[in-house]
Amino acid sequence: MACSSIERLGWLCSLCRCFLLLLLCLPLNSAAVSFIRANNGIAQSADIATSGPGTLSCGVESGTNGDASVPCLKSALAFSLTGIPYVGQLDSRSSSSGSIDSGTEDAASEPHLQNSSLALSGVPSVEQIKSLISTYGPIIYFHPKEQYFPASVDWFFGKGALLYSKGQSAPTVIARDGSNLPAGGSDDGEYWIDFPNDGTAGEVRIGSLQTAKVYAHAKQMFGVFTDIALWIFYPFNGAARARFEIIDLDLGKIGEHVSDWEHVTLRIDNLTGKLSRVFFSQHSGGVWVDPIDLEYADGSKFVVYASRSGHASYPHPGIHLLGDHGVGLRNDADKSQYILDASRNFKIVSADYLGFGNAPEEPAWLQFMRKWGPKLDYEAKEEIDKAIQTAPFFLRHKLRSLANKLPNEVMGEEGPTGPKEKASWTKDEQMW
Repeated sequence: MACSSIERLGWLCSLCRCFLLLLLCLPLNSAAVSFIRANNGIAQSADIATSGPGTLSCGVESGTNGDASVPCLKSALAFSLTGIPYVGQLDSRSSSSGSIDSGTEDAASEPHLQNSSLALSGVPSVEQIKSLISTYGPIIYFHPKEQYFPASVDWFFGKGALLYSKGQSAPTVIARDGSNLPAGGSDDGEYWIDFPNDGTAGEVRIGSLQTAKVYAHAKQMFGVFTDIALWIFYPFNGAARARFEIIDLDLGKIGEHVSDWEHVTLRIDNLTGKLSRVFFSQHSGGVWVDPIDLEYADGSKFVVYASRSGHASYPHPGIHLLGDHGVGLRNDADKSQYILDASRNFKIVSADYLGFGNAPEEPAWLQFMRKWGPKLDYEAKEEIDKAIQTAPFFLRHKLRSLANKLPNEVMGEEGPTGPKEKASWTKDEQMW
């Protein structure tokens, strides 16, 4: 007698369960690694353990980051860039620069990325992180009308940035290396950073593109990836602009705050050394983009567009709306003569998976967990009302109702916390 549809479905489900159990019982092989790599470690479940040469031990749980402290790709699966055309060998033709300390060392002086010349632990060493950034580091374009550019942290501190503490009226001048900033703790509101009060605040808020660099943090993800977050510091975040269907509106002071930290993240496949995906941070969230969907400026260097004033990162130019149904924060992104080449201007600030003695020493300012800017003295609602008053009378009522739909990111009045206080420092990136 022919099987019913329900019986056939039950038989198929049983077969699938048997197949999955077989996969989980097998030692890690190229198929298992490919399965995890293909899904970029997102919402997958696998327990991996082998023994002998090429020992590999790591766990990836559903919806978690796994144990980032356990090196996974050892010996036979060791990290290697040799022979991969996407990465390129380091030879006398290499001209990209970057270092742990100053971002000025010549990459051509670094060892070739070959297993035979480097004692690899299955994850990229400092030299390899430098080479990966030199190869894949993006070209960052700023909007033609951008007024607030990035700067190096030491430039910002060297201009007289001040440390304030609750209950004390006299601020402290921050040391150029940030060594007198309180380390550790949490974002408890006890301390915050602000511009100098000697009349140079206007100059400082503009930034210093010629001193700017990206600050690189490398961490292990899901046992088979290295995430390299490239953090960019801006002394000031400009005012926001909103779009209400077909109407654009300047929002006064809304969105302004001292200091701004933004980043893009390179997700590197530990098995091949290839760029797997790129994360573009956009205010409190962001998006992952596959390499095939990126725009490239120079070989393997992809393009990042930093939005005007707010500095959110986008893979393509245009007007990007943060919101729903035609109402939201307007992010304008376009090319200009203002660029930052991250492949040449970077500093590795953290890679703690390498362990003591092998990882770069973290700068003192990275340990500051409080706000990098004060709470500004304005009321968001009042600023929106002022902006709406500039619109035609017959549109004001509709604009007020639409203003309630603006995303919370528009209302930011405080400076951000530093990179190490962000959830993505130890966890996966937060998507929209």
